[in-house]
Amino acid sequence: MRETARLHRHSPTDVAGKWLKRVLNGLLNVHAMSGNLAHLQVFRQEVGKL
Repeated sequence: MRETARLHRHSPTDVAGKWLKRVLNGLLNVHAMSGNLAHLQVFRQEVGKL
């Protein structure tokens, strides 16, 4: 994800925002289940580093 985010770094804000929203929604749909809060917190921290 980090490499793909770097490719979108110079994209127009609306294009990069739509891409990021699609990625985050997809990952949260896959990983948002009971008992998985620790993994979601790590994911949130990693996204914050981007």
